[in-house]
Amino acid sequence: MLLLQVAEMLKKLGLSPQISESEIIIEKKRDIDKFSKEIRFVEDVPMSKNSKWFGLSKNEVLDFIISSF
Repeated sequence: MLLLQVAEMLKKLGLSPQISESEIIIEKKRDIDKFSKEIRFVEDVPMSKNSKWFGLSKNEVLDFIISSF
């Protein structure tokens, strides 16, 4: 339920999120850029232990993705 509510909020903000069984996925370059500039993650939230980016914050990874465009 919460997943659907967050996805709907992102849609209202002009993003096009995809919803899987347990996550929201933002794939389009313009959506990632908009998310980075206008929304971002809560500061210092770490990547999960299952991630190859473990040890970095979600915003650090987001910044890396943006710089790679």
